[in-house]
Amino acid sequence: MASKKREEYGVDGVWLGDEELDLIDRYQSQYNAAKAAGNEAAMNAAHAAAEQVRARHNYSGGGAGDEYIPLDTGTPNAFSYDSAPEYVSRYQEQIDALADEILNRPSFSYDYRSDPNWQSYRKEYVREGRRAEEDTLGRYAAMTGGVPSTAAVTAARQAGDYYNAQLADKLPELYQTAYEMYLEEADRAASTLNALRSLESADYGRYTDRLNQYNSDRNFAYGSYNDRLGQEARTRQEAAERIDAFLSAGGDPAELDAALVSRSGYTEAELAAMRSEYLRRLAEQQE
Repeated sequence: MASKKREEYGVDGVWLGDEELDLIDRYQSQYNAAKAAGNEAAMNAAHAAAEQVRARHNYSGGGAGDEYIPLDTGTPNAFSYDSAPEYVSRYQEQIDALADEILNRPSFSYDYRSDPNWQSYRKEYVREGRRAEEDTLGRYAAMTGGVPSTAAVTAARQAGDYYNAQLADKLPELYQTAYEMYLEEADRAASTLNALRSLESADYGRYTDRLNQYNSDRNFAYGSYNDRLGQEARTRQEAAERIDAFLSAGGDPAELDAALVSRSGYTEAELAAMRSEYLRRLAEQQE
């Protein structure tokens, strides 16, 4: 268990576990002893060993070991995964345009003079009215021997007025027809908008299914990645502890098993520093 309170370790106290803080204590003691003896190689080895512990959490303590310097996350060991699927709507532009059209649709108005149906009726009733006037005048002329009379003119006008009245009677019908067409157009637009929204919703549902599957796959991959890192970290720590025990017992670094050294994560420079420290101690014992 670490000999100091966690906050006394500064940055290391935030990121490292208790066993790792014990290692930091050990390497700090080795560093201080080497410094007192003026052994720079051993100092470097102790510092490098402490940095190996911090590297498990992707940071460096800097030269004095009291900084937080993130390590490069672009290394081959960093977790990477394909980008998440993105949603691109196929219908949103149409939905927006149609919704704007519906919301800003002008209120109903009717001008019979511009109604082609009224124009058609007008031609028909004017033609029939003139024909009725001519027929009436013709009948009266036959009865009077072709002599014009006020009665004939009045009767002809009444015949023409009848058709004019028929034309006027068509206006309410034409107004109602135009209003119903206005409402039908609104219904068709609303129906089209609902259909587009249904298609959009179905597309988005399929997208969320893909995104959920992506997140599930990514989380699984990240969990596997962390498990692998954890196993690698435990393997390195176990190997480093075996090496430390071997060296503490006075063993020669040159006799270390190559596979054990590889698992520990120690660099060639660190091993050379250990060898130098071993030879220094051996020399002291022989004096």
